[in-house]
Amino acid sequence: MKGIYLVTILLFITIQAFTQDRDSIFKKKAVTALDVQLFYSMYLQEGTHSAVTGGEGDEHLTVNHIGTNISQTSNASTIIFNVSLDVITSPSTDKIDFIKSSASEHDNHVQAKVGYQYKHKKSKSTFGAAWLFGIESDYLSNGIDLWFSKINKNKDREFGINASLLFDDLRWGRLSNRQNNKPTTLIYPSELRHTKWIDIFHRHSYNLNVHLRQDINRKTSLKFSVGASYQEGVLSTPFHRVYFSDTTAAKIELLPSQRIRLPMSIALNYFVHRNCVLKTNYRIYWDNFGIFAHTLNLQAALKTSSKFSFYPFFRAHYQSASPYFKPYKEHLYAAKFHTSDYDYSAFGLFKGGIGIGWFPDARLGKKSKLYFNNFMLRYSFFYRTDGLSAHIISLQFGIKK
Repeated sequence: MKGIYLVTILLFITIQAFTQDRDSIFKKKAVTALDVQLFYSMYLQEGTHSAVTGGEGDEHLTVNHIGTNISQTSNASTIIFNVSLDVITSPSTDKIDFIKSSASEHDNHVQAKVGYQYKHKKSKSTFGAAWLFGIESDYLSNGIDLWFSKINKNKDREFGINASLLFDDLRWGRLSNRQNNKPTTLIYPSELRHTKWIDIFHRHSYNLNVHLRQDINRKTSLKFSVGASYQEGVLSTPFHRVYFSDTTAAKIELLPSQRIRLPMSIALNYFVHRNCVLKTNYRIYWDNFGIFAHTLNLQAALKTSSKFSFYPFFRAHYQSASPYFKPYKEHLYAAKFHTSDYDYSAFGLFKGGIGIGWFPDARLGKKSKLYFNNFMLRYSFFYRTDGLSAHIISLQFGIKK
């Protein structure tokens, strides 16, 4: 399931819509705004290289996602509250216990973010902090997110920095009645539980990103970003099997306990016309697992009227293979590290789709202070050259006050 939340997560972007009250002639009024965004999406995946069964097997996966992002602004302060639920259905999950069932196994993932942001008008600086939380049957995460940005006097340059710290516990059992909802141990495939393969159960992640935005002229804006990530702990997935060419015995997936990631990107936004904006982004990535990647994102925002916009987009990605990866039954048993998860293989990925946005800004009732702000429908399809493919449909509904 690795990468699913990252993909899922890359599909649902919050549109902030803050309203401002004009200053009265006699008295300044407090600026207040409420922004509520509701989300639903469905992710349907197909493939034939399940890592649960050693790199060969059904990768069918369905994820239903519901969530809400809420922000309340008063003067310079903003309170942030985001929560979401993923309901995951995967036949390959049955293979962990070798239980044959007519229905696919289910899992749930809950995540939340609670934060505060302050905007200092005189210095044109913004500070923010948030608590992050996530839970699944074999996963518990707590973390913090910190950010700072500053705009210059001419408002044509912005510097920003973001740091996050995540502390994960990968023991299984929190959402299982059989375990009384208590974490016990890492979950291994049923036939490999005679051995304690890994002595630790934590994963800690430390992430840093710095960006600089510069407006070149009234039509063109550039943004440079550079990041660094360090992870330590259990970086493999314990219930992934690996099979070997020189023996019939199997092992669990084993990867190094430390990982360094270095991404860097450049983005260009260009106003082709007052009703058309072209957004481009190129990203390169390196990590000490031996993966080097290039990613190109293209998106256009086409405003057909004051209330309707279209968002066609395309993404191309290529990465090299990690030396720790080999397909089904191609590893040697003596290898210290080994995985047959195709997320670590060499592949190209192509993703495209379109979004449609409706922005009625209509009052919900004659006396209501709430406005129907936006409705968005988005469809995308991606294909990976190892045969993995997916359809993603998402809806977004926004209300403001």
